[in-house]
Amino acid sequence: ENVLVTKSLTFRGANAGISAGVDAGGRGPESIVKTFRTGVAGSVVDAYGTTPHDVTIDGFQIDPQGDAALEGATLQVGLVHLLGGTGAGTSVVNNIVSGAAVFQPTCTSFGCTAPNQMAPMGISVGSGAVNIADNRVQNFRYGARVSQQVGRAALLATIDDNVVTGVSVQGISVGGATGVQQPGATVTDNQVDAVGRASDPVGIVVSNSANVVTGNTVTDMARGASVILCKKWDTRNNTFDDNTFVSA
Repeated sequence: ENVLVTKSLTFRGANAGISAGVDAGGRGPESIVKTFRTGVAGSVVDAYGTTPHDVTIDGFQIDPQGDAALEGATLQVGLVHLLGGTGAGTSVVNNIVSGAAVFQPTCTSFGCTAPNQMAPMGISVGSGAVNIADNRVQNFRYGARVSQQVGRAALLATIDDNVVTGVSVQGISVGGATGVQQPGATVTDNQVDAVGRASDPVGIVVSNSANVVTGNTVTDMARGASVILCKKWDTRNNTFDDNTFVSA
């Protein structure tokens, strides 16, 4: 099913508390759903919705299951696409998020080569405090993103110990909407790859200031890490330390 989140809730799947990320645990049969969203998917804004909710999603497999509307969408909307809350915030942990049965190396930000498709984005959160940790996000154009929306509360984001694999555009990205300056995030100990790529992907992208990017391993990306310099944002004081960049 497509889960429409209309209130602050904790969703616990069969593998709640069991990592699917860098230090994956022994998982049993999965609780499988297509999407978790706080809005509808007509546009990026509609997909976030307008009402903030504090949401935890723990221990699921999120998979489009052959749904062409989800796999072939050209909008940058995640299978997990949450506005975020004003209290405890949003936590997406211990999940397997699958965008396609196989990695398609010729996918770009605009789409993929038929007949198979890769869904546009795995996890996207738009405001509030955010924790994205211990997930496996596989075969997407964009893996995981936090992007503050206009008029929404600042993000205090951590993106830790995730495996983001089979990426064709961006692995992990942190930034804000035009004219919005969100505080820095910590992006630590993730593994990001695009092994077998034919596109021009980048592992980790930031477009705001004071991010700490450390201990990550990025494999077979055209660019390991990028800072987007633009007059719309302050991009000073970013720290990149002790990361490993590998050519497959």
